[in-house]
Amino acid sequence: MSGNKTVILDFRTGSVKENPLVNWFQNRQLRFESYFFDHITIISRGLIKHIAINPSKCHYLPLGAEILQDSNSGYDSIKLLYVGTLNHRKLHETVIGFSKFYRKYNAKIECFYNIFGFGSIQEEELLRKTIQNLNLSEIVKFHGRKNFDEILDYYRESNIGVCYIPITPYFNFQPPTKTFEYILAGMVCIGTATYENSNLINEDNGILCLDTSDSFCDALEKYYQNRSNYNHDSIVNSLDNYTWNKIVNKNLKPYLNAFLSDV
Repeated sequence: MSGNKTVILDFRTGSVKENPLVNWFQNRQLRFESYFFDHITIISRGLIKHIAINPSKCHYLPLGAEILQDSNSGYDSIKLLYVGTLNHRKLHETVIGFSKFYRKYNAKIECFYNIFGFGSIQEEELLRKTIQNLNLSEIVKFHGRKNFDEILDYYRESNIGVCYIPITPYFNFQPPTKTFEYILAGMVCIGTATYENSNLINEDNGILCLDTSDSFCDALEKYYQNRSNYNHDSIVNSLDNYTWNKIVNKNLKPYLNAFLSDV
């Protein structure tokens, strides 16, 4: 508090650099900056410990998404959707895992996989070559970069959202925006078992996997075996506390109002 002003530091991410030295340095810098603030909002409880910030200063202010109305076409098919960056994601491994599943089950269930995003020239080329080499060009489509309003119909038509993040110390405590978006659109979320995904994904709304093609294939098999158990409303309701309306009105506003009451 300075005079009648309260200054709040907000952390939306820790360092996500692959280089361990750069990662360590950037997180130490964030910790150092936190010393100069009495009040901090932070995106993840795990990040508090990871960066070693004083927890007594911290208020958990999570990510969220909006519930997508008129979404989902049921769970009797496999319509995968990935939206996001390709950099450092090794997304081609999901295509390999999908291919293993498809060779085994394509006669039993309809399968499609739509990928939206962009990355380095090398990442994009690797993804295209993987799709081509596995002869999946008819059912796995890499659309490149699109605006959100251009892919809303894919959100409505898909029933599995892919949140494939390498399980590393620098991604472990970074909540993935897409996990919220997929689940609040009524999709089953297949996500890698990072610390944050493990706190969001459960039997009602998704399947956790390791960051390998074999584990991704296993997750698709689990979906196939349990597809009749999924319910659109149960999936959405599992994270309905993470709608922006509830985050603002039940979390952020009361937090800010507490400072006003002290003035």
